[in-house]
Amino acid sequence: MIVLGRRCIAQTRSQINQFHRGKIKRTLTVWITLVTLLLALAIPVSHAALAEPAPSQHPEYRAAATDLQNARKHLKNAKNDGKGHRD
Repeated sequence: MIVLGRRCIAQTRSQINQFHRGKIKRTLTVWITLVTLLLALAIPVSHAALAEPAPSQHPEYRAAATDLQNARKHLKNAKNDGKGHRD
């Protein structure tokens, strides 16, 4: 195949430049995606590390839970008179 020298060189350089531009775009896209994913994963982790620990149970919750346990014991020991359900 006979090709003019300068035209062949110009086309080859153009093709090489397009190849490198495409490769750079792909590499840049991959890096941006990876950084975005890492940041998306790092934000919840850092937020959890900075958050204050939950306080121990509130006294009213403890009292309510104790009352429910007592009520359950009373229901278990109650007579079955047919007016309600028992466990």
